[in-house]
Amino acid sequence: MKKSLKFATIALAGLLVILLNGCIPSIYPLYTADKLVMLSGLPGKWQQDKGQVPQNGDTKKPETWTFRQGDDKNYLLVHEDEDGYVAAFDVHVVKLGSHYFMDFYPGDMPDEKNLAACSTTLTGSTVS
Repeated sequence: MKKSLKFATIALAGLLVILLNGCIPSIYPLYTADKLVMLSGLPGKWQQDKGQVPQNGDTKKPETWTFRQGDDKNYLLVHEDEDGYVAAFDVHVVKLGSHYFMDFYPGDMPDEKNLAACSTTLTGSTVS
């Protein structure tokens, strides 16, 4: 009897670890919709400075972050890393006190025509 109770306790603990191991929505979120803000300087294509790109014959491209303004205080982000892997995210920007935070959720990839609307290229802290 004692052995089966110990097994049941361990099994329950293991099950809880498996179920609670992922990201779950918070009962008390960090922000509410009224705290969301839009940043006029965010939309566009951001990339690494040329000095940060790998050298010595390495053919990797600079990492890019392309932000496009969405409909309701949100952004679409398409991120491409140095190896060419691409991912899309829905992004919300929130201002808490005097600081800005970005909240990322996996999103759907846009079609190429809509992504081309982001024509401004931002390199480091300069705009071109």
